[in-house]
Amino acid sequence: MKESILNIQILEPSKPNNWLTNGETFSKKVYLGMNDSPSNWREVSDEEKTEIIEKQIHNKSKEV
Repeated sequence: MKESILNIQILEPSKPNNWLTNGETFSKKVYLGMNDSPSNWREVSDEEKTEIIEKQIHNKSKEV
């Protein structure tokens, strides 16, 4: 018989209107993978999220 134990780390923002980001992705709930760490994620407000997305769009347009 094979037995496995599964531990899952789940991150959620402390304030319901906030988001979690790793600088590339945004989520309300993050299920951390084996090689990920909570230190790779931070909580941001809607306003900060908008600013980050605008910077990403701006940087992409420079690449073209």
